Amino acid sequence: QEPRVPSLLSSLLSPTTMFSLPSLSATIRSLNAMAAARPVAFGATSAAFKTTTADVLVQTAVEGRSLETLDLRRTAVFTLFGGGWMGFGQYYLYCRLFERLVPGTTAP
Repeated sequence: QEPRVPSLLSSLLSPTTMFSLPSLSATIRSLNAMAAARPVAFGATSAAFKTTTADVLVQTAVEGRSLETLDLRRTAVFTLFGGGWMGFGQYYLYCRLFERLVPGTTAP
């Protein structure tokens, strides 16, 4: 008999799950509050984190490098690009400049 692969829902509801749903819900509420309080800093930080993670993933999974042989200069450039342009730059472009050009296009 083949072993059953548990569904995502049953594994989430399992007593051995690392994250409980109430704590995950509280974490999401906390992140939403931080984003609302400081949208530019939150956007820059999350964009820098995403680009850093993406570059490390590409270097290890696609290029086959080990963590010890990562190109740290390249990763630093991606981090700065993510936080600088994707975080700060695009926030001001899409939320400030576009709002001035076409009022009512961004969320309050």
